[in-house]
Amino acid sequence: MKRNKLDLHEIVIVVLAIFSVMIFSSAGFCSERPNWINIALSGSPRTFKPWEINDAVSSSVFQNNVYECLFRYGENRQVIEPCLATGWSVKDAGRVWIFELRQDVHFHDGSVMTAEDVVESFKRTHRFTGRIEAIGKNRVKVSFTEKMANFLESVTQVYYSIVRVSGDGRVIGTGPFEVTDWEPERKIVLRPFRQYWGGTQKIDGATFYCSVDSLDAVKRIESGAVDIIDIVPPEFVSRLQDNPDIEVSVRRGVNISFVLLNDSNPPLDNLEFRKALNMAIDKKNLIRDIYKGEAVPCKGLLPPALGGMAGDTDFQEEEYNMSEARNIIHRYVGEKSRVFKMVGLPFPRPYCPNPQGMARIIAGYLRSAGINIRYYPTRSFDDFDKYLKSGDYDMVIAGWIIDSNDPDDFFTPIFGIGEVASDFGQVWKTPEFESLILRARETISLKSRWQLYMKAEDLFYKDMPWILIAYPNLIGAYRRTVKGFAISPTGEMRLLGVEKTQ
Repeated sequence: MKRNKLDLHEIVIVVLAIFSVMIFSSAGFCSERPNWINIALSGSPRTFKPWEINDAVSSSVFQNNVYECLFRYGENRQVIEPCLATGWSVKDAGRVWIFELRQDVHFHDGSVMTAEDVVESFKRTHRFTGRIEAIGKNRVKVSFTEKMANFLESVTQVYYSIVRVSGDGRVIGTGPFEVTDWEPERKIVLRPFRQYWGGTQKIDGATFYCSVDSLDAVKRIESGAVDIIDIVPPEFVSRLQDNPDIEVSVRRGVNISFVLLNDSNPPLDNLEFRKALNMAIDKKNLIRDIYKGEAVPCKGLLPPALGGMAGDTDFQEEEYNMSEARNIIHRYVGEKSRVFKMVGLPFPRPYCPNPQGMARIIAGYLRSAGINIRYYPTRSFDDFDKYLKSGDYDMVIAGWIIDSNDPDDFFTPIFGIGEVASDFGQVWKTPEFESLILRARETISLKSRWQLYMKAEDLFYKDMPWILIAYPNLIGAYRRTVKGFAISPTGEMRLLGVEKTQ
């Protein structure tokens, strides 16, 4: 006899099957689509406005995927190549730059890019200190009062992205992918833009999953639930390297980690006291315990990837000497109840893969030296920024990832050079130090520029305003089924031309 209804046993099986699918989907990691790339991010993008981006997580999602600049670095980051501009000319010893724009570039709303869009985009970024005007539909002229020998490198940065802002506040890019779904703090979905000037893409799309726990990310890439993870904790490098399905990318010397000191708060305004803080921390042990050997001690401000000569400078760091540090610190704080506020990072960064562990070890050394430390963890970069911009701290565990191959793009945002404000709020800077960086910005000769940078570094070391920790390696990983992909030294996740095989 033909049955028209399911019996109870079959109903249970069907319900369990549906429930298991729901559980898998709700976890947020869907690996069912064969031509789709899933990426686990250690943090969450702070903003979708490119002119406001100053964090690596936002940049990794949007730069060269959703938004584009006039020029971009090639795959090996050794050569700058045309993007939304096809050429340039320089006049008046670097004071005037003229850019020829690519024609028939469409924004994601279908409108065509013009010179006026470039003008408006440049005016939005606080990093731009010159004047810009349109010369017809496909040419712009940029003028500065001072020489700008490095401006071509600067316009590769995400905050110089060319975008159009709609009446309702939507930011519209020109990149090979457009955002089709964004659930804040959870995920961002990108799909190919069909009118992209550079042709069609080889993948159907990508999902960036936000604020994924580092151990969970490792497990997900091992299982195939995600294809790319932006940060591999140093303790898991060997484990992933032993997996034949996974490629581990190690970029050496591209970051710097440091403890920012608020030298407006006594006794941090005293050089001897700051030197004692440096002596109180065993940086070699810190590199062993936190970075598992995937870092080298700082011997300069500039990371080796920018041409910094780590280990080859005349700088002599303060050697670890707890007894000497304790004696000096006691003279300044004695038995006083002065509490030093230490602020930590909200989540792992390439320069600090374990924020809680880093804070615990550094605070432990300083307590042993006689410093009363109170640790303040942060939950987001907005929370972190509030401490920085208000100056409500004594010490901040921080760091920096290189933005470009030009040292000016390292010094300027960190220290706030010229008309550009520091991303760290009020930080150490002397008129002589700033003058050297400004002179280097105008200098065409690379040798002469480096001489100026080295003089600036000497001034930094004489004042010892921070505690320099290490140049950590940038470590990411991706499954070998992802072809044409490389993790950039900046952390950029460029999906242009990437494909996925089975």
